[in-house]
Parts: sequence; C-alpha cells; structure tokens
Amino acid sequence: MRALQANQRDAHALHFLGVLLHQSGKTEEALSILQKATEVAPGLADAWCNLGNVQRTLERYEEARKSYDRALSLEPDLAAAWNNLGNLHLQCGAHADAEAAYRKAIERQPGSAEACYNLGIILARSSQWEAAAEYCQRAIGLVPERPEPYGQLADIYLNQNRTGEALQCLRAGLKFAPRHPELQYNLGFALSTVGDLPAAKDAYSRALDENPKHAAALSALLYVKRQLADWTGIDDLSGRLAKGLEHGWQQITPFSYLAEPSSRRQQLRCARLWTAGIQQRLGNYAALPAVRRAPGHLTIGYLSADYYRHPTAHLAVGLFEHHDRRQFRVIAYSNSRDDGSDIRRRLEQAFDIFVDIRSMSPASTAARIRADGVDILVDLKGHTLEAATAVMALRPAPVQVNYLGYPGSMGAQFIDYIIGDALVTPLTEKDSYDEYIVQLPGSYQVNDLKRPWPARDPGRAALGLPSDGVVFCCFNNSWKITAEVFSCWMDILKAVPGSVLWLHGRQSLAVLRANLQLEMQKHAVEPSRLVIAGPKPLEQYLQHYHAADIFLDTLPYNAHTTASDALWMGCPVLTVSGDTFPSRVGASLLNAVDLPQLVCQSLEEYRQLAIELATEPARLGALRQHLQQGRDRFALFDTQAFTRHIEQAYREMIVRYDAGTAAEFSIESSLCPCPAPEPLRDSRHEN
Repeated sequence: MRALQANQRDAHALHFLGVLLHQSGKTEEALSILQKATEVAPGLADAWCNLGNVQRTLERYEEARKSYDRALSLEPDLAAAWNNLGNLHLQCGAHADAEAAYRKAIERQPGSAEACYNLGIILARSSQWEAAAEYCQRAIGLVPERPEPYGQLADIYLNQNRTGEALQCLRAGLKFAPRHPELQYNLGFALSTVGDLPAAKDAYSRALDENPKHAAALSALLYVKRQLADWTGIDDLSGRLAKGLEHGWQQITPFSYLAEPSSRRQQLRCARLWTAGIQQRLGNYAALPAVRRAPGHLTIGYLSADYYRHPTAHLAVGLFEHHDRRQFRVIAYSNSRDDGSDIRRRLEQAFDIFVDIRSMSPASTAARIRADGVDILVDLKGHTLEAATAVMALRPAPVQVNYLGYPGSMGAQFIDYIIGDALVTPLTEKDSYDEYIVQLPGSYQVNDLKRPWPARDPGRAALGLPSDGVVFCCFNNSWKITAEVFSCWMDILKAVPGSVLWLHGRQSLAVLRANLQLEMQKHAVEPSRLVIAGPKPLEQYLQHYHAADIFLDTLPYNAHTTASDALWMGCPVLTVSGDTFPSRVGASLLNAVDLPQLVCQSLEEYRQLAIELATEPARLGALRQHLQQGRDRFALFDTQAFTRHIEQAYREMIVRYDAGTAAEFSIESSLCPCPAPEPLRDSRHEN
C-alpha cells in the first residue's frame, strides 16, 4: 500500500494488491485493481494471467479467456497461464482443450505440480487410468505435502479395484494433512469397500467434523451407521441431510437417500441435484442426436455394472434370454468385473453382443452405442454404485429408459421412461418423476423361472436356530432396518413366546450383532433370540427359507430381490406399503403372487398380522402351500410373459418416438403371449 501511496500507477504494486484481494475473497475489488494494473502496464503478462483468474471466479469466462490469451501472447512459455487456461476449459467442460493446455504447461515447466495434478484429473475423467495415475504420482513427488493429488490417485486406484493401494495412498496423504475432509471421506469409502465399516464410520465422521456441509460424507455416514444398526444420533444426522437438500447440496447420494424418511418430491429433488452434478462434470461433450435405423428389428441396449453374481443379474438373466430374436437384437454394455461365475457365463450367452466398456470413457461408450444402432438404451443401474449415468447423459440412443436397478426417478431430462407398475408408480403420482411412467401388468420386477429351488433342508440346528418355535426372518441388507421397524419386531417377539429373529449380515457382523443385541436389551428381549447369518452362496442362502416361517419386510425401503426369493421358496412375506416407489415393492410382489392380504397399511396392522400368523399354524401353513403350489402359475415368476409385456412396451416407446408423442402408458396383460423364441446358440463378447 505504501508503494501505491507513493505512486498510484505502480503496476507491480497494483498487481500484488489485486492478487491479495482475490486471495482474501474480495473478488470485485481485485477485478478493479487488476484491470488498472493491466491498463498501466499492458505488457505485464502475470497481471493479465491473474486478471483472468479473477474473471474466471466471477464466471466471466469469455473475458477470462481473452486475458489468458493476452498473457500468452506476451509470454508464450508462461506455464501458469497455460495451466489457468486449462482450468478455464475444464470449468467450461471443454476437456480436450483443457488437456492440451495442461500438457503445454508441463512442457514449459515440467516441475509444475499443479499442471500434473490437473492433467491427472482430466485423464481420469476419460478413464485413462494408468496415465492419470502417472501424472498424479508426479504431482505428489513434486509437492508431497499437498493433499489433493493423494485423493485423486486413490480414486483412480479404486476405479481399478486396487483398494489396498488406494488405502496406502490415502494414509500417506493424511500424514501431511490429517484433518483434510476430502482425504478422510475417500478413506471412509475405501474402508467400506473392504468391509471395515466401523473404521469407515470414523473416517466419515472426521470428514464431517472438518466440513459440516460435506454432503457426500454426511450421506455416507448415515448409510454406514444404518448398516451397523448404530442408531445413536441418526435422527439428527437425517435432519441435517434434509436441510442440506433444501439448500441444494449436490452430493447427497440419491440411492442412500431413498432409505431416509423422505417424500417422493424430496427424492426427486435429490436425484435432480445429483444428475446436474454429473452433467456439469461432463461439460460440453456433445450429446449428438441419435438417429433411428430403418424399420425392422429393434436393437435394445442394456447398460449395467451388475453382470456378475449380483441380485440384478439373477433377476434379469431370463429376460435377456427370452427376448424374441425375430423382432429384437439385444446388446449388453458392461462396466462390471468378470467374476468367473456361472451367472456371468450365462449372461454372456444371453446377449447377441456383450461389450465390455470398463476401459472406455463415457464419450467413447456413447459413440459405440450410436454405432451399434441402439434404438432403446435401458439403464439397469440408475443412481447406484458404479452407474454409467454419464453415458446416458450423452444421449446415445433415441429412447432411454430407467429400469430395475434404482426404484425412483433419476431426475434427468435425458431419460424418457421409467418402467414400473400400477402399485409402485401410479399415474396419479407422475409429477414425482421426470420420466414418463410405463406400467407393466402384474409386477414391474422381472424374475427368472430358472432360479434355483434347492429342496434339501440343512435343518434348523445346523443353522443355529432353535428346533421349535416360530422363526421370523428378514434377509434384507441391514441398512434397510430402522429403529422404528426393529422396535415393532421386538413387540412381535414378546407376543410370540419361543420365537426368534433371523437376519443376514454382510460386513462387520460382530459390531452389527452387538448393536442389535443392545437394542434388544432396551426392549427387554433376550439377546439370544437374535440369529445373524453371514454371506452365503445363492443355493445355500435360498435353502435358509425352508427353515424360516415368516419374512418380515422393512420400511421405508422394502425388500426387493430378497422378497421375491422368499416367495419363490414358499416363505410368506409380510410388508407395509408406504408412499414411495421403494416402499411399495413388497406390495407389488405380493399382488403378483395373489397374496394382497399380506400387504399392511401401517406398522400397527403389520405387528398384529405377524402375531396372528405366528399363532395360527393352519393359516400360516395354507399360505406356504399357496406359494409352493402356485410357483409355476404366478405372474411374478412367468419370465416368458413378462418378456412379451416389456417387448410390447419397447415397441410402444418407438411408435411414440417416431410420432413425437411420448407420454405415460400402461401395458395390458396378455392371455396368449407370443411363443418363446429359439434359444441362442452364439454370442459375441467384445471389448
């Protein structure tokens, strides 16, 4: 300031003052001072470069570009200007231009850790994992104390399923910045990936302590606490999440939010914010208009990361096999690992073409889908882990559909339809979806008629169950169990002497068991009446239903695949129907096996019905007999009829696309479905 008092046209003093003002958050003042510096000394390249930074902060992007161009015209080798120009391109979504600018910065200054880190980000966004890792490693080598490159490198490792290296990388970064919220969040994610949920919970908590508005950490912390049945303070956390949604937090995970006490409108808002973030990261990648091929066979593409031993695969494989090849060509676009399982081999044979897209960027995947002439692209993941939503955002197909993997709206203008049924997606609630609703007859959920039905019963003793007494089971993921539902279960156990509650756990079983047994003590129920089984292969897991008497569903997120598994094995499911898609799946499945009487409208009705069924053996036996004798005729398990109905829906979508009349519609049940197509005898597996 003294320099300016002596000479108000001291360009260097003006420049430094402008930089200080910018760093202090006084952006408008910084703009005025830096503009004056460039007027006083138009040949000062650094001043033009920093003026561009201020203009970029103010989102005056064209002015910023001109300032960077002016700096580079004065000093073509000014690495900072190239790096900042790259940042501008990245902010505007021009990824190719950003990559070129960062590379020029590195050419001029190989020791620029900032440019190396930024280039790593760009390369990671186009799935160039090895090259991205190399530049992040260079950035770390140049400035080891900077935390951000550690987080980016760990994210690259996680995308390559190199979890051990990701953990090592994050811990190295935390030595320099132990309180860095993003590193703590990434550490939590990596720890949850390897199943150490208590440690993940602690990492997410630390991230949230440092940044109370870290939406992703808050979402993840709630999800992990629900997985562990750690309900201490959970109402407060859930309330904070709802307030964050009101304020437009973009990183609230839509899938985990479905398990929160929330309305359809809140769930839609959450999905919209999440999708907007994906589109912002995509930037100006062109969503080219897809052109319909000539009339004839329709090409259906199924996009998923679940083509391995996964519930979605077990549900849908029969659909892929039963598609009528006289009318449809069916292509898989897979970003899932090959786990070598029987279901993976069956899936590969079920498609006409099986395309592995794991090493492809969203843009190259979209280009491949266009080149394949896909008419309808069906996203089987929605807003769930490893979803390829960015591919859908590029609009590679004329008609795009949300189905099966995510029970809610994706909040995206690039998705045309959501496939549901009259119960999960009533047309009166169409305002809760950005997609047009398509209602299938019966249930929206496809099932595989070839699903195993293991007859051998290992016996209760072998499963850790009492030899007599009623066994209430719930084999849902533990994050679906709420304190309110568990309290209801305790009331049921107290009313049915000798009964037990049988759950399945997947991770950190000892902690889950301890937390639930503590809750049982609070309800004056003997903790020994809880049995928790660990993960099992499919057939062993299905055998468990022989030893169970009644499946108790959860709310607000019902059983999905586990409910259809129970019904397939002849175990009655008792559910409560709520106000959202995921809270009505149980009702949809029960109606499709002709058991609407097991759908309750309140927890009190549910509690009373569970007690009645448990104390009336003849009534419970009649339900089991109904399920066992009707398996081959229930709409829920008629894969062939389901396939004909969804094919009818696909044809209607294309008719409406050609006519420009997209809207909600329902498919009527057909009593005379088309004959099943010949089984496939060949399949191509491509990279």
